[in-house]
Amino acid sequence: MIATGERLKSEYRLLRRDGSVAWIRDEGALVRDEAGEPLCMQGYLLDITERKQRETALRESNARTRVMLDAALDGVITIGYDGAIIEFNAAAEGIFGYARDAVLGRQMVDLIVPPAFRDAHTAGFRHYLATGEGPVLGKRIEVSGMRADGSEFPMELSIAAADVTGEPVFTAY
Repeated sequence: MIATGERLKSEYRLLRRDGSVAWIRDEGALVRDEAGEPLCMQGYLLDITERKQRETALRESNARTRVMLDAALDGVITIGYDGAIIEFNAAAEGIFGYARDAVLGRQMVDLIVPPAFRDAHTAGFRHYLATGEGPVLGKRIEVSGMRADGSEFPMELSIAAADVTGEPVFTAY
């Protein structure tokens, strides 16, 4: 800090008197006199234990979800309110012939909906976003899907909508 003038920013664990662990965020800066000589450190310590516990719980939950999705025999695809793919499990990779990393962030309708059905899909999607009404949600329907090689195949589909972050997401099984 003396050489670079950078602020101290650190997170670490401390052991409390009762034996429990506390996470601390430690921030500080060097205070200098008029001549530029170091006088003291000034800063604060903040207990961030609850935040760290939430982060750990979220990581564990995400890991469990990833294991469940990848072990599922059915394809699971989730798209955001903008139509972009945000989840594509291992079974979906096998069914549609795309690698997960190749489809994340791309428009689902352009990848797995056959061209003859894209306009109807887009119209239904827009209708739901405008009205909250989705006649196919929560029902088993039979539709055509399209693989990466362009071949079409019949598939059974069920779609669920959820409002997770103030915007709807849609998961198809």
